[in-house]
Amino acid sequence: MPEGSSGLLDRLPFMSIFPADEHLFPPILPGETLMAEHHSGPVEVGAAMDYSEHEKTYKGFTAVAKYGTMMIALLLLCMAAGFYTKAGFLFSTLLFVVLNLIGFFLL
Repeated sequence: MPEGSSGLLDRLPFMSIFPADEHLFPPILPGETLMAEHHSGPVEVGAAMDYSEHEKTYKGFTAVAKYGTMMIALLLLCMAAGFYTKAGFLFSTLLFVVLNLIGFFLL
């Protein structure tokens, strides 16, 4: 095998797209650092935060997650009631609305 050749890997068709590791991952030059090790500027520790805005965002996210999960679960339940029983479309739609109102009241 010639020097610098890896044998079978050089003959594979995808190696023309990815010629060698040196081309994909060039060596680090002297004085350079990896991206994760590059530090420029001050480290943000203890920066001022708007805690009231943080609380509003958190409460909004949890409300959307809670009520959205409830609505999806009820939708699946009512679809099953409409398709697999003799309840039909109108009853399953009414059941969906009533169960959502109960769920919003209870949660």
